[in-house]
Amino acid sequence: MGMDRNTVIGFILIGVLLIGMFAINSRSNQAFLKDKKRVDDSIAALKPKVNPATVLADSLKADSLQKQNALVQTGFQTTAATTEEFVTLENELVKITFTNKGAQPKDVELKKFKTFDGKPLIMQKVTLIK
Repeated sequence: MGMDRNTVIGFILIGVLLIGMFAINSRSNQAFLKDKKRVDDSIAALKPKVNPATVLADSLKADSLQKQNALVQTGFQTTAATTEEFVTLENELVKITFTNKGAQPKDVELKKFKTFDGKPLIMQKVTLIK
């Protein structure tokens, strides 16, 4: 592949187009930034001045309300204070005992099977750390 006259002219035209495009975009970007700064300055001038002490007091009040609302909505703290209760699901093959703390199976017992020493076969026995 040789560099003939048409190839050189093509590369030069592509270069001129790229340089022209960068120059035009740069000018329009500068105009856009200047206009945006003018709009932001006018918006900032219209906003009232805020006392930092008032903002701090309001944010602390809002923070305590958010904590209280989160407690009401999620109930995490009330769950920790309740006593543990068990719910048992049972059929002819399996007996599963659930706890209200975490809603996880506490015990899983297979009814038709026994251990080597004749005790019921318990597949899962969870001991919760208190």
